[in-house]
Amino acid sequence: MQDENIRETDQAGTETSRYPSRVVLTMGALYLSVFSYAMGLTITAAAIRTITSDFHTINDIGWYASTFMLSTCACQMLFSRMYASLSTKWTYLGAVATFHTGSIICAIAPSSAIFIIGRAIAGGGGAGLMTGSIIITAQAVPLRHRAIPMGAFGVLYSFGGIAAPLLGGALTSECWTLIYPGDGCFYISPPIGAVVIFLTILLVPSSPTPAREKKSSWISLIKQFDPVGTTIFAGTWASLLLAIQWGGDRYAWDDPREIALFTLSAVLLVVWVISQWLMEENASLPLCILRQRTVACTTVYVFATMPAFHLMVYYLPIWFQAIKGDSAIESGIHNLPVILSDGLFSIITGVGISTLGYYTPFMIGGAMLMAIGAGLFLTFHVNTTLPFWIGYQIIYGAGVGMALEQPFTAVQTVLPEEDTVAGTLLIVFCRSLASAIMVPVGQKLLNNHLIAGLANSQSELDPETILRAGAMGLQSTILQAAPGRQDIVDLVLQVYNEAVLKVFVVALAVACIGVIASFGIEWRSVKKEKE
Repeated sequence: MQDENIRETDQAGTETSRYPSRVVLTMGALYLSVFSYAMGLTITAAAIRTITSDFHTINDIGWYASTFMLSTCACQMLFSRMYASLSTKWTYLGAVATFHTGSIICAIAPSSAIFIIGRAIAGGGGAGLMTGSIIITAQAVPLRHRAIPMGAFGVLYSFGGIAAPLLGGALTSECWTLIYPGDGCFYISPPIGAVVIFLTILLVPSSPTPAREKKSSWISLIKQFDPVGTTIFAGTWASLLLAIQWGGDRYAWDDPREIALFTLSAVLLVVWVISQWLMEENASLPLCILRQRTVACTTVYVFATMPAFHLMVYYLPIWFQAIKGDSAIESGIHNLPVILSDGLFSIITGVGISTLGYYTPFMIGGAMLMAIGAGLFLTFHVNTTLPFWIGYQIIYGAGVGMALEQPFTAVQTVLPEEDTVAGTLLIVFCRSLASAIMVPVGQKLLNNHLIAGLANSQSELDPETILRAGAMGLQSTILQAAPGRQDIVDLVLQVYNEAVLKVFVVALAVACIGVIASFGIEWRSVKKEKE
């Protein structure tokens, strides 16, 4: 079945390559999709004050981001089977519609519970949106020219993630909320979705549905979607992420409920692996592709570099807001060096791969620069000046631009055509899962070290008060609690700086793992025909 689906995509790619303007417009629609998804990951960071004020609760703050990522991971395998068994075009349209429906629900949500439901729906649609964008690109652009458009995905993903707090801060300002009551930052998504849906319907060729061509029975069609494996898979990561989310806050780490969740996650993972092995060709994720050296090493590479990127995207703005007193908009502006460097080196990498044919040296160099940049971030202190944090961001952004999107090129180069979709889905899944796990872990590290540091600092401030203030409200909260005590402000900023650096240590560690994994990736040329 995947063979037929791939043959259809090959025909579509050949046909589309004859019309450059059509390819450009198609890629434009896909870029808008990726940009909106990246914004969805981080836009709540700037809107959190408005959201908590509207819903009169701070108890659900942790769920606003984690629900999105949990839903993305849980739905990943479902979309895996849909793209393998159904029309790519209409599956993608369904994912886009689901994602933006979730955003609309968030925009008009009357309560925190409805808002969380909207985030879950958006995250589920996002699982298919990212995967579909990569698959449609593979259909439309020949392998030897694919590095440049794939690099552009990385730029827009980075820009969307970092620009979201900037836009969120602007769109939750008083002047905007007078025009659009509610969570105004979520109103930006539906117009983008409308444009994407229109261009996709108009430009992306429709391929016949494999299941209909074979006239399969309903039972056979249901089996193709691997409902048992998909359910087990969703339960595995839901249990793990809930354990991470609740651990240390709602329950102690040694609480029986925490132990039960971690145990359940491990057991379900083993059951899922066994079910995938038994399903053979009908498995959601053919495990046999992991036997290929480059695929195995690239999987580890993605599990390392993607969380390294996301930890910086989330916590570098927090450092600017807490330590430098930036607003959401100002912290977004101060993150421009990493965006611009990412964009420049994505273009350089794309041109370099298209010219030289080899992606491996760029993956090695990218991971190294990310590790070097993360190491330099560890030198941050309260008085770090502009030249240093700009220079460090440029180095880190260069690494991101070289590293982030090349895993797709790698697996699409080394795998046979019938496994290309499965390889793409594997990389998207690893990206989503690694970030979904590591971002909450980063938050736990920040909170735990902040609480411990404040307790040992004898600042006489309640750690919970500091945590609830958030990064943007930190300095004003300290001055309200200790009027005229600049010494207390300096002390708390020092503690907060050290807590953020603990997160950067994790980013450095995983980036170094990415460097090690990169040396196992084969040197294959995108210019050579597949064997």
